[in-house]
Amino acid sequence: MTNIKIVIADDHSILREGLCSLFDKQDDIDVVAESSNGEETLEILRRHHPDVILLDISMPGMSGLEVLKLGQAVSPKTRFVILSRYDNDVYIHKALEAGAFGYVVKGASSKELIKAIQDAYHHKYYLSSQIQEEVIHSYVKDHKPEQIIPKNRYERLSIREKQVFSLLVEGYSAAKIADILCISLKTVHKHRASISHKIGIDSPVKMLQYAIKKGLIDPNIWN
Repeated sequence: MTNIKIVIADDHSILREGLCSLFDKQDDIDVVAESSNGEETLEILRRHHPDVILLDISMPGMSGLEVLKLGQAVSPKTRFVILSRYDNDVYIHKALEAGAFGYVVKGASSKELIKAIQDAYHHKYYLSSQIQEEVIHSYVKDHKPEQIIPKNRYERLSIREKQVFSLLVEGYSAAKIADILCISLKTVHKHRASISHKIGIDSPVKMLQYAIKKGLIDPNIWN
C-alpha cells in the first residue's frame, strides 16, 4: 500500500515536532516537509505536491485560508485539512468554501487527526467528531459555486482575478503577487485593471473597505 505523503504547515515548532512524532508511529503516513509561514508553504507545495497538507489558519504573513485558495492552483491533487484553534461555524464554513476537505480543532484526539488525513486522502470530507459526515456533504452540496447566483460585483471576477484581489487587499505589491501566483507583472496589472472595471473601485483603500463590507475578509482570520 502506498503511504500518504503529508506536509505540516504551522508556525509553532513544538506542535510540528509533536505531530511528526505522532505520524512516525503510523505505517501509512509519511511527513515529507514542514513549513512555518504561508509563502514557504506554497513553495513546498510546488516542490513536493503532497497527498495531504495539514494547514493552520493563523500563520505569519499570508493567512492559511489564502494559502488554501492559492495552493490548489499550485498543487491541484493535494487535499487540504485545516488544523485550527477556532471551532465556530464561521471558520469552518470559510474553510469548506475555500476548498478544504477537513477541519480539525486543535486539541482533538490523535485518532481524529489521523482519520481526517486518511479521509481526505480518499476524497472524503471530515470535520471534528461532533459533526456527522452527512452534514458536511449536505453543506458542500448546497454551496457548490455553480449553484450560487451572483449577488454582487465581486462574483463577476474570474477565479484568478479573485486571487489577485485577495492579495491586493492583503497589502501585497504587484511584484509580490506576480511572484506568488507565478505570473508576469504585466499580467498582474492587467488583472488589476479588470478588477477595478468590474467592481467599479480603483483605490486600494476602497478595495479593502469593500472587501470588509462584503464579508470577504474576516479580521479575526486575516490578522
